[in-house]
Amino acid sequence: IATLTIEVTDTSYVFTNTNKTNKTVVEFSSVGSSDVGYTIADVKDPQAAKSWADLLDEYSLSRFTSVVGEEGLTTFPVPTNFDLEGWVDFSEEEGTSMLLYLSSTPEVTEETLSSYGAQLVEAGFEDTGEIDENTYNEAGFQFYDEFIDALKERGMEPIPTLYHFEMPVYLQEKYNGFANRKVVDIFVELCKKIVDRYNDKVNYWIIFNEQNGILQKGPKMFFGGVCPEGMNPQTFDNQIMHNTLIAHSLVNDYIHQKGGKVMGMATVVQSYPETCHPLDTLESMKAQSEAYVFLDVFARGHYNSYYYANMKNEGTMPEILDGDFDILKLGKTDYLSISYYMSTISHYGEQSLTNVNDVVIKKNPYLEMSDFGWSIDPVGLRITLRQLYDRYEMPIYVVENGFGCDDEINENGEIIDDYRIDYMRKHIEEMKKAVEEGVDCRGYLVWGPVDILSSRANMNKRYGMIYVNRKNNDLKDMKRMKKKSFDWYKHVIETNGEEL
Repeated sequence: IATLTIEVTDTSYVFTNTNKTNKTVVEFSSVGSSDVGYTIADVKDPQAAKSWADLLDEYSLSRFTSVVGEEGLTTFPVPTNFDLEGWVDFSEEEGTSMLLYLSSTPEVTEETLSSYGAQLVEAGFEDTGEIDENTYNEAGFQFYDEFIDALKERGMEPIPTLYHFEMPVYLQEKYNGFANRKVVDIFVELCKKIVDRYNDKVNYWIIFNEQNGILQKGPKMFFGGVCPEGMNPQTFDNQIMHNTLIAHSLVNDYIHQKGGKVMGMATVVQSYPETCHPLDTLESMKAQSEAYVFLDVFARGHYNSYYYANMKNEGTMPEILDGDFDILKLGKTDYLSISYYMSTISHYGEQSLTNVNDVVIKKNPYLEMSDFGWSIDPVGLRITLRQLYDRYEMPIYVVENGFGCDDEINENGEIIDDYRIDYMRKHIEEMKKAVEEGVDCRGYLVWGPVDILSSRANMNKRYGMIYVNRKNNDLKDMKRMKKKSFDWYKHVIETNGEEL
């Protein structure tokens, strides 16, 4: 593999592609406490000035930064001491590049993960200035060609998710995201191309991440939708629900035609009645129905009777086209999969969970809470697994579970995250008890191996077992450091959960 070397001097970064004879010099001067301004010039022709966008285009470096603005952008927010060395690899094909996904964090290889959940966010539409939903990002596909190969070479089973809250802005602005059936068609065609590309390398697929999050009270930008003025918000939510279930069913059918397996995914927040009043129990059942309406399609290929009747009774029925119920029959998956982090309590007439600025739940006096206001309820995972298996009798995977905390480096340069180890240990213990009680639970994926932005772009809420040295608004040096939980979880994997 050829490499892009980056020499850092007092005044410039020097990019050298070993596939080419020329160098590109990026000269910078300080423009602020965290920004650096760039003037681009090719060494072979110093008179030929290049913009930062031109450099990105020449070296296919669009994945090098998540901050790529309009064409001609000449500023890039990195600190002057940011070490770029080792962050970018070039593939054998001249002029293509990727993030150094494993060699920049060798600890991931050391951890000997048995499976790896990845979100295919790059293999989407090509941004050429004039965006066309029928033009795809070949560079993104090439990135995941090598990424998936690297996982398999290291003995990891890739479990890609086809949609993880990354609606292209173009589709949101033009069509209002999944509120529009046109986006369903576009998404299905994209998924077919992705499945065709990786079908010989991928055995297990997740189509939508936490699909039932659509029904949580709050904005729907995760699915690209803004409720039109004057429309009942619940009807709008139900429309996105229906449209994404149609998309799920069509993609699910295509994956099955290609011989693949699908895990239908929902996030389950166990909801207990706040009191023994029967109305609180009814409220708890209503809260759970917002997960069941999706899981029922994954398991049975149709809406559950309660939720469908409730839409009719409330006058919040979405537009359902002729033939849609037949399409939903194609939605039956091979496995169920869940994310589980917390539980809540239900009181009649009150919301047990909202998701406006973040997920907010009602406090259970019998449970501890994290610093971010989420209950810590390992037994709730066991209850959830038993309920789902009793209802569906389908194999289940726990594909997200972890503990978010603002980890700190101590005076010895260590991150002693015993709280994370305790959280994961107790949840795995309860999962094992559910298996002993007859639940066919096939696997457990932690969220996640490396610190990344949480869903509200909050770097301070860290889940990883590998620390990334940066803050929300300060990239620092991006150094990776193993937390105490790293070696603990490595041993859990090596013993297949026998030694916790």
